[in-house]
Amino acid sequence: LERADDKSMDNLMMVKTYNPMIVLICSIFLGSLGVDRFLIGDTGLGVCKLLFGWLTFGIWPLVDIFFSYKSAKEKNLFNLLSVLR
Repeated sequence: LERADDKSMDNLMMVKTYNPMIVLICSIFLGSLGVDRFLIGDTGLGVCKLLFGWLTFGIWPLVDIFFSYKSAKEKNLFNLLSVLR
């Protein structure tokens, strides 16, 4: 970051990041509707979770509570690294 020019720093400031705590809270309360997946940009998985999550008898939304926090952090890292390259 110390060697980055002004344009790179401006691009870095404009990167869309997701708050992992908000994603976690949405996953806990609205996870069965796929809101957590929609929030981090996984639209396809959000639609699948919305339509077919009930077929797993609530296991998919329950497991996704644990993975949503990590997924939001990984998306943030990927977005930041893609701007720095």
